Amino acid sequence: MAFVLLCAVIVSAPMAASASVPARSLYVQCVDFAKAATGLPIRGDAWMWWENAKGRFERGPVPTAGSVLVFKRTGSMRYGHVAVVRRVLGPREVLVDHANWGGSRGRVSRAVSVVDVSSSNDWTTVRVWYGPVAEHGSPYKTYGFIYPSGRGPWASGALKEAQTADVERELDSIAAQGTPERARARPRSGRAG
Repeated sequence: MAFVLLCAVIVSAPMAASASVPARSLYVQCVDFAKAATGLPIRGDAWMWWENAKGRFERGPVPTAGSVLVFKRTGSMRYGHVAVVRRVLGPREVLVDHANWGGSRGRVSRAVSVVDVSSSNDWTTVRVWYGPVAEHGSPYKTYGFIYPSGRGPWASGALKEAQTADVERELDSIAAQGTPERARARPRSGRAG
């Protein structure tokens, strides 16, 4: 079953956090959410993040808390998608927080299961949990993970646990405060529904 995913870049004023507007009332694009959650200053549609991070940030096939999973674009997902890893559950399963996925119409989804179904165990093909059907959905191709400074796969076990706790607190704080002001308006470019 294919789910139409819309994920685009909103071109408008700089982002600013808003404590007065609850996250669930905003229309949030995945790139705006990922920028707010990680601080990564990457521009472009979601699928462009992989190439735009090259030489600026570490990238790789190993998920870590706080890293950004970059989905390739497809016919039904023309602008790709990005999701922030909340917690690594095992070598082939993570929990992510992301926005505007699978009919969520711009809402933020938290602690969503994503499983690696690639034949090489390298996260190049994943399935994302889709609540309405209570199962992991269709397979999607990905580029891999972008690691914000200091959050790469080289960290020790104790440091990884501390980073996971920090990431979860940060993601919860963003959800409690609301999301970027610029996420309120629908994009003018016609890239999202």
